[in-house]
Amino acid sequence: MPLVNYLTAVFEVIWQNNIFHWMALILLCVAVWGEYTAVKKYQEYVKAKSRSTAEAIDYLNSKLESGTIGSIELRQWETPANTWTLLLDWFSEHLAGEIIAGGEAYKTQIKSGRFVLFQYPTILTRSAPRSQWRFVPSILISLGVLGTFYGIQTGLQNVSLGGLQDTKELLPSISTLLEGMKTAFSTSLMGLGSSSVFIMVLAWGRSRARGLPIQFFARQIRSNCQITNSGTTIFWC
Repeated sequence: MPLVNYLTAVFEVIWQNNIFHWMALILLCVAVWGEYTAVKKYQEYVKAKSRSTAEAIDYLNSKLESGTIGSIELRQWETPANTWTLLLDWFSEHLAGEIIAGGEAYKTQIKSGRFVLFQYPTILTRSAPRSQWRFVPSILISLGVLGTFYGIQTGLQNVSLGGLQDTKELLPSISTLLEGMKTAFSTSLMGLGSSSVFIMVLAWGRSRARGLPIQFFARQIRSNCQITNSGTTIFWC
């Protein structure tokens, strides 16, 4: 188990059972869990908001495949059960046309094989919110720096400068100083290491939060449709 032995050796070098190490470890664990939970909640939010757009893309694509041109009516009975209200709201917000037949149909037009949109779905372009845990790496580094100076001060405060000529008094002072320096450097490593780990967690969360709406719709758009921006926004398949 070379990897396990290597990780164990690294842990023994970094970890010192003092308050600064425990503070950094607890903060890292809480921040990782908080970031993971926040990303999951954002994913659920985007999926809920994007449901209507995904279903509208599928339905409009099926209408274009029928080869219809000119004026067209999107009818309630053509849609899956319990989805018409959702689709009608989406049509009213994004698709050029009007509600007819008492809300049971939506009249629009296909021009040159295209549905005209007067408003682009914002879910496709909405940027991901910034993480509320983005300041944690700075705090972890600050804990490391604070622990470093604490270790140095602990080692120096018991060194007797008046006994530097006396070997018997010097050796205990050196031992105390080295023990303090050990705490100092291990705390620095703990702060920098935990900060580096959480920066990677933030990068993961950012990529997941950013990529979710793009990936979700990219699969729909690549298989069903294309979008262009030329004057009026055009939606076609």
